[in-house]
Amino acid sequence: MIQHRATAVYEGGVFKPTRPVPIPDGARVELVVSVPLPPGEIDNSPEAVELRRQKVERLRQMYAEFDALDADEPDDGYDPLVEINNDRIRRGARPILPPDGAAS
Repeated sequence: MIQHRATAVYEGGVFKPTRPVPIPDGARVELVVSVPLPPGEIDNSPEAVELRRQKVERLRQMYAEFDALDADEPDDGYDPLVEINNDRIRRGARPILPPDGAAS
């Protein structure tokens, strides 16, 4: 199966690509539709919350492994997970930590 990613507008029951796509006219295609959230809106569906929780847990595991490598070095108080979260907030992106900001 060849895959192409395209943005389209749904009008009158028809998906209209916003730019030409390399697919012959009349070709049958399979669509997976993702509707973006309005800017600033966060998907708080149980599935989205669980996916974010899993991603945060994977980051914590990864950083715990990094910390284990540096176990003999003193703790400088820098928490990369908190810094990533703060950077996302500054850029207007969805935070990865709960609103209380607790990384642990």
